[in-house]
Amino acid sequence: MIYHLGGLPEPRVNHVVVMTDAGPRVRTDLCFDFVRLYVEYQGDYHRTREQWRKDMTRRTRLEAQGGYVLEINADDLRNEAELVARTRALLVRLGWRP
Repeated sequence: MIYHLGGLPEPRVNHVVVMTDAGPRVRTDLCFDFVRLYVEYQGDYHRTREQWRKDMTRRTRLEAQGGYVLEINADDLRNEAELVARTRALLVRLGWRP
């Protein structure tokens, strides 16, 4: 994985976050749960009105609980070093100490 090879901790994949005791459940693409950083891949299929709304609601639910959502797309994967550096900066800002 890009992050592990870049010297970052391995994120959890398809991690389920329960927003309250009763739900709802939110599944994130990648999760650095120790600092509540969630990485969400936004592919072309996210451009439908219905999916866009679902993604927006998921993002704001996570952020309302104190999380931070980093949205990435195919362009971000073209420069892996920059993506790792950007993610590292966010992890540090959120409290991670390498």
